[in-house]
Amino acid sequence: MIDRTTAARRSRDRAFKATAARTQCACGRYKFAGAWFCRRCTDRLPCHLRRAMYIRQDGQAGVYDQCLKYLQTNGGRGNGETKTE
Repeated sequence: MIDRTTAARRSRDRAFKATAARTQCACGRYKFAGAWFCRRCTDRLPCHLRRAMYIRQDGQAGVYDQCLKYLQTNGGRGNGETKTE
């Protein structure tokens, strides 16, 4: 039997995978399918978060949330800025 914690984690991971499959970054720019963010947002992340993005493990959704929070709070592209192209 699956406990609540495992079920919640699986549900959150499914939602994360659906987000990663989209072709638009949180900032509104286009990204490659399967990538978490566009190249510009990825380059703005600190090294420890970039490394954590590529380690395949349970809890990937938590790493995605940390990256998004970093971009929103530190003037990154994930904070609702509009495209300037």
